[in-house]
Amino acid sequence: MRRWATPVYTVVLIAIAVTAWGVLREAQSAVLESQSGSVSSVENDPTAPGFRAFTEPTPTGLVLHTRISSRGGAELAGATVLLSAGDVGGGTIVSVPAAFGLEAPLGETFETEGFVPVLNELKEVFGIGFGEVVVLDSGSWTALMAKDLPLPMTLRTDLVAADGQLLVAAGTRDFSLEEVAVIASHQNAGDVSLTVSQRLQDVWKAWVGRTAASPELPPELAVDEGFLDLIATLTRNEVSYRIADFTADSSDFYRADADALQNLVATLVPFPEPIEPGGRDTVMLLDGTGGEIEQRRVLSSVVTAGGTVSVLGNTSELVAESVVEVHNPESWAFAQRLATLLDAAVVDAPSLDSPSDVTVIIGADSSDGP
Repeated sequence: MRRWATPVYTVVLIAIAVTAWGVLREAQSAVLESQSGSVSSVENDPTAPGFRAFTEPTPTGLVLHTRISSRGGAELAGATVLLSAGDVGGGTIVSVPAAFGLEAPLGETFETEGFVPVLNELKEVFGIGFGEVVVLDSGSWTALMAKDLPLPMTLRTDLVAADGQLLVAAGTRDFSLEEVAVIASHQNAGDVSLTVSQRLQDVWKAWVGRTAASPELPPELAVDEGFLDLIATLTRNEVSYRIADFTADSSDFYRADADALQNLVATLVPFPEPIEPGGRDTVMLLDGTGGEIEQRRVLSSVVTAGGTVSVLGNTSELVAESVVEVHNPESWAFAQRLATLLDAAVVDAPSLDSPSDVTVIIGADSSDGP
């Protein structure tokens, strides 16, 4: 097998900018510092041989929507997972019903155990950590969208109180702050959890569409700036919407299809955060084809295998055959899974200096895909 030797460095990054995929796309100053103390310049052109850049995690978020229960405490109305496409804007918004879960409905878990177990279960189901986590009741959510109200949207059915009082009439029109608060929290008698999630999704569609027309989010809101940045990112481009994949054991419990959701994440989230620090094997991905690879396909394979690309770049010379170099002996199982997906060879290359657990060098044999 022919491959080009690639020097291994400990990476120190200075002032780089990141793109939609989280990697450097504009010329910035950076250095790689070796164990011997020598300093080498890094190519500033991301298409040039020898280019290297750290990646940043793809922006993601989780919103837990709460409401006041009939007993007066907080209960889970549903959840929303926000998967952005990075700096280019847009992304995917996934609505999660309160009846969704692995072994029991998330709504029951929230009621008996609180917020943290729900967060941990959704991390497990999606296979990633969430960069931003926010709990919103209908009041705090409508406060977030106050400048965009009234909100033009379609309400598919009348919302009616237990005593028969009409709360909000169905129709396509502009809805006031008070009406949106009811839409985001109310559950009619006989409504299943999926119906509530579809209404929450309709509010998200209307709000994101409205915010895109006036993208300045109010800075005085009492939520994390990172969450506001994530919303602003989503509004800058096209957003798709879906309900989290599940199989309905009954109208009261939707069993999570974790495999389908993790496949979705592998497609949409090129640089995922691990569930816990160190929870994903790290990869330095080097293009040895001169720019002929389908980068998104390779990134998706890394995520599917259980890793995340932490350094992205090019080899110094063209490479004929793809290879997965294993620097961390604990990453062998991951490397073998990834090599199978990429149709690449695996070689032992132990190193304490490598900035990643594994280096993947993509050669010309992979330019057309496995």
